[in-house]
Amino acid sequence: MALVAAPSIADPRLSTRWHEGTVQRRRILLGAGVAVAILGAAALVVLLEVVSVVVALTWVALGAIAWRPLVGLYVALGMVMLFEAGGADQLMLPGFYFNSGLSGSLGVPIISSPLELLLVLTFASWLGRLACSRVREFHKGVLF
Repeated sequence: MALVAAPSIADPRLSTRWHEGTVQRRRILLGAGVAVAILGAAALVVLLEVVSVVVALTWVALGAIAWRPLVGLYVALGMVMLFEAGGADQLMLPGFYFNSGLSGSLGVPIISSPLELLLVLTFASWLGRLACSRVREFHKGVLF
């Protein structure tokens, strides 16, 4: 078994110049990634019009829910408050699709509505984060 020597003071990885360069490279890489994402989103908007924006926002919301499950509750509350379940107003049409079952509106053989699927996904993300965390305790909130 070989012993690994501790870094010395002369090691370039311990200098502030090296860390500043690393931070600068990360910023450039992040900026390039954001630029590519913006150009890709713009190309989708040009090709598919409104549908691509909805798909992109859906993927962003799903990623945010997987990262923080509480975001799923915020998204569900916002969608329910933003769009009514039905009515004669054409601006409330997304609310009809969001609150009604997919089998009745799109002909897809799924019994639950997108709202229910969102809440199930949020619950599954919460359970997954709980299973992966080191703390296995459930802390009661104010309502309990």
